[in-house]
Formats: sequence, C-alpha cells, structure tokens
Amino acid sequence: MSQQREFTPEEIAYLEGLAAVESATPTRINYEKWFARDCLRRNMRGEGPTKLFIEAGLPPALIGRKRIERCFARWRSNADRVLAWKDEQAAAKELAKAAAWEPLQDPDEVMTLMKARRDESADPRDLLIIRQVQQIGQLEHEVEELKAELKRALANGEHVPCA
Repeated sequence: MSQQREFTPEEIAYLEGLAAVESATPTRINYEKWFARDCLRRNMRGEGPTKLFIEAGLPPALIGRKRIERCFARWRSNADRVLAWKDEQAAAKELAKAAAWEPLQDPDEVMTLMKARRDESADPRDLLIIRQVQQIGQLEHEVEELKAELKRALANGEHVPCA
C-alpha cells in the first residue's frame, strides 16, 4: 500500500472552509451528507466524479484522484444508506445546506493555484480566500433574497415570524 500524502495545516483550513467538507485531518476528509447525496445523484445522471469534486473546490491536484475514486466507490456500494433520509427535520436541514451551495464559478482558478502550489510559488491560503469570497457572495445573495421575501410578505400583510 502506498503512503498517502498528508495535508498541511493550511490545506486543512482550506478544506474545512468548503461547504462540502464536514471536517478534515492531515490524512482524512469527511464530507457533508448532502454533498455525498448530491454527488451520487448527479453521477447517476452521467456527471463525472472529478468534475463534481472540482466544482466543490476539491481538485485532484489537492486531494488526489485515488481519494475521489475510493469515495465514489464507497458511496455507490452504500447507495441505499447514502440516499436515505433519517427524518424530516434532518432532511430539511440538509436540503437547506444543499440549496445554499453553489459550484465554484471558476474551477480553473483553483486548478491554476493548485498547480502553482506544486511549484511552491502559490500560498495555499489563497485557495481559502477564493472559497471564502465565494461563500460571502453566496451569503450576500441569500440575504438579498430573504430581504425581498420579507418585503413581499409585509406588503401582503402576512404574519412574519421572528426567529
């Protein structure tokens, strides 16, 4: 068995900043359940595993092709469990996370940075910054949608619950 390259602290910080990653250690990545479901469903419709991981900010140059292959093999072998919902409340939370997630707008930018990283001329923190900028943009978009929804509800005289 070949020895797996360990992630640096900067790479772990980047990975943990991704919406699709639940947690990361120097040798392991744990993915969000909604991400596994989304990947498996999209793969069943013909989308390639590598493309799906790149969209999530997980290029093979960072995590390795073998890790992607093994992940999909595990998800496929446990498809019934991966695609099943535990309960309605958990399903609602996961659907909300999945709905808020958007693929990387420019996965090539991440790939360029990862290639530069191999030359040690790029700082892995740049990857984290790219992803955080995208997440901020997603959150700003969500806030604008919620403001518009609130404005419509108030204009229609609807009761608006406070959380």
